[in-house]
Amino acid sequence: MGEAMVKKVEIARALGVSPAAVSKYIKRGMPTTSSAAAKAWCAANLDPVRRVAQQWGLNAKRSGGGSASTLVAHANELGRLATGDFERYEAALRVALNAARGLPESIRDLVLIDEAVWDRLIGVPCTSEGWGEIPLGHGAGVDPAIVEWLWTIASGAEA
Repeated sequence: MGEAMVKKVEIARALGVSPAAVSKYIKRGMPTTSSAAAKAWCAANLDPVRRVAQQWGLNAKRSGGGSASTLVAHANELGRLATGDFERYEAALRVALNAARGLPESIRDLVLIDEAVWDRLIGVPCTSEGWGEIPLGHGAGVDPAIVEWLWTIASGAEA
């Protein structure tokens, strides 16, 4: 007898995907001996940005995708989660921000992410004011060209 197998539903829960996705991954060679082995296989064999984009119904290759309210809600939720565990949610947050770049400025201003998360996305401090959650948009009184540049960097898109 071979190594013990973990149930698909347990692996799906551990990976944050559907059992149907687990079946597809198994066909591509993902091990089922443990959730850790499955996670390691996914990290080595799946494009994380594409996988996250599919989970959220977003298009990782271009701006847009999903309704404006959905994009804002996802970006805000991912920003909240990234406050506690940046490394885990960074790729997903960048995908959501990239999709949100196509929204009108007035709607994009509804994306409120803690300044510490913006700082980590951009790589330098955005502010020194300690503002907490800030909109990175025109409503923040920032030059529109700088806002576009910051959104491009934060989303991981090419400048």
